[in-house]
Amino acid sequence: MVKGLPPLPVGQTYRLWAETPLGPQGCMTFRPDAEGNARIQVPSEPSGSAISLLISIDPIYAGSAAEEPAKPVLTSI
Repeated sequence: MVKGLPPLPVGQTYRLWAETPLGPQGCMTFRPDAEGNARIQVPSEPSGSAISLLISIDPIYAGSAAEEPAKPVLTSI
């Protein structure tokens, strides 16, 4: 559960990333509800290989995903 995320403008999304030995790997995108909360199911891979996880604000690309985090907003320790 992620809490307190501000709403994003059209064309942007929150994305969960796994920092792995091979570099950042995108896991999933999500949008919080009106209160800024999001319940996300963290996928077992690439998250299972992660050194850390982070959430970023990324632009939405039609037909493809971002290759690296654009603007990190939260990083695990």
